[in-house]
Amino acid sequence: MTSVAGDLDPAWLREVDASLGVSSQFVLGGNTDDLVIALGPEGRSVRRGGVVDALWHRLRRRGFDFLVLYDISEGLRVHPAEPGPEAAAAAVLGDSLEGDPSLDRLPAVIRSIAAARGSRGALIVERAGRLVLRPDALTPGEHAFFAAAARVAQTCDPYLAEGEQGVPLFNPVIWVVERELELPDWFLGLGDRLRTATVPRPEFDDRERMARWLAPVFGDYAELDDDERENLVLRFAGNAQDMTLADMESIMRLAKDGGLGLREVEDAVRGYRVGVLENPWKQASLRARVETEIVSLERPPEERPEETITQRVMGQDDAVRRSLDILARSVTNLTAAHRSPHSVGPRGVLFFAGPTGVGKTELAKALTELVFGDSSAYTRFDMSEFAEQGSDARLIGAPPGYIGFDAGGELTNAIRERAFSLILFDEIEKAHNLILDKFLQVLEDGRLTDGRGRTVIFTEAILVFTSNLGIYRKTADGAREQVVKPPPEMSREEAEGRVLIEIKRVFVEELGRPELLNRLGNNIVVFDFIDRAAGDRILTLLLENVGRRVEREHRARLVIAPAARRELAELALSDLSNGGRGIGSAVEQALVNPLARHLIGNPPAAGGTLTIAAIHRRGRLFDLDCE
Repeated sequence: MTSVAGDLDPAWLREVDASLGVSSQFVLGGNTDDLVIALGPEGRSVRRGGVVDALWHRLRRRGFDFLVLYDISEGLRVHPAEPGPEAAAAAVLGDSLEGDPSLDRLPAVIRSIAAARGSRGALIVERAGRLVLRPDALTPGEHAFFAAAARVAQTCDPYLAEGEQGVPLFNPVIWVVERELELPDWFLGLGDRLRTATVPRPEFDDRERMARWLAPVFGDYAELDDDERENLVLRFAGNAQDMTLADMESIMRLAKDGGLGLREVEDAVRGYRVGVLENPWKQASLRARVETEIVSLERPPEERPEETITQRVMGQDDAVRRSLDILARSVTNLTAAHRSPHSVGPRGVLFFAGPTGVGKTELAKALTELVFGDSSAYTRFDMSEFAEQGSDARLIGAPPGYIGFDAGGELTNAIRERAFSLILFDEIEKAHNLILDKFLQVLEDGRLTDGRGRTVIFTEAILVFTSNLGIYRKTADGAREQVVKPPPEMSREEAEGRVLIEIKRVFVEELGRPELLNRLGNNIVVFDFIDRAAGDRILTLLLENVGRRVEREHRARLVIAPAARRELAELALSDLSNGGRGIGSAVEQALVNPLARHLIGNPPAAGGTLTIAAIHRRGRLFDLDCE
């Protein structure tokens, strides 16, 4: 909303001005609730106020004496409320300025202003779209009103006031709407007598001029040298992408209230977007936790601290390392550093591929707790539940008039309630194509619009997609066959290569979404199969969990004798095709179930020891020798 050389005001305002001798009425739509910023002398930014203020500034320069505003809820008022304009308006309208705000009184006001000759005036009808319920089905009263306004538009004459020279001008009516569709089609088709103009959303140049106007208000502005000021002004304008100028003014107020200077303008913009001024990504404690995880990966598994991720997600050092790289980029604010400096998108994006049971979901949970310190910041969506057409409404909310509109979308609600979170989309390839389009929008723009038309921001979230693509294929009879094998049947490099090729094939040929694959880029992490060494560590961890539960619930110490431990290992580790999930199932079947059966009739003495000496298989059941 800026001007070109030779004029201070934005193009839409100059268009209205230039048409005052041709058009008696105007429809002004678009970004009409925003502020107006102009380019002043010597390149300085000049704030014109709101759209009404900017219109009055322009009309006043053309010799107009008064401006009357009409709002259906407030009635008529003079703008600005100053003696000169108020007296000029009263001379033309008299008692019409007083009384109730009913629509019935407005045609007479329109006629009086259009026909005035002693004083030059204009009428702005604010929020004109609220004058009618349905522009395509007007009531008789609504139709009569617009017919009267159209009659004035077509029959009134422009004129030159006493002493004026140049082109005769109309006393105009300006209808301010959000969209032209809010007014009747036939009314909009009045020809040159009714001109439409659009107030656009601010471009970068507009935001830059607004940033220059706001910059001196920040507390640290006086401390900055010219180069810093220039850089931070441009950064402010860039980070305010897709925002209005009014938003930028609110950001300035938020920064002042929060004690943030121009150097912290990115934090102020982020705080305005998500509603939280504090930035968890800048916390020293998070940086330290990520550093600890990265350093621990350089040690042998047996020497790593118990609380590190690799002690929770075992046998997946490469997947953990690549995931930590994503977090390191986020913590150091280098996400998408190779792209535009003002690129928007989620804080981190990961695509976990690999066999079932190898720790994809567990790693997502571990990352959640590492970053946000709270497992409740984790939300999982099973995309097999979103395979049908229309299921996108469940994620983002149904549009007005449809079932579920009031409930909102599950995904948009989750992000709105907790902007700093990790969202897991399980088996992404099963989602409907419309949902894949939504994901692409999130990855590119960092935002979604829900069913209510509200924008939801994803710029502080981590998104994790999981998939089994490339590991299995369906045979002719519909069975699932594993095509990627664990070592030594297939090397890790060959397995990873096959998985990546299949992922590319599915996204390009089956899903028809190569652009989504491009946005994922190198963030595709292929998990390894669980080998026997990692499987044995997982088994130990699971047995320790069982021991802690017995101690907590039965106040007894559980001991598993070496012979029993070997029997469990032979059972749990003989087939690692189902990864850690298969090991857990074996522990439950061979230990937990018979142990529970034993405890029912043989509760241990408090403080005592229960030893599992041996495990015996009896068909599909197992028995324990307990001491």
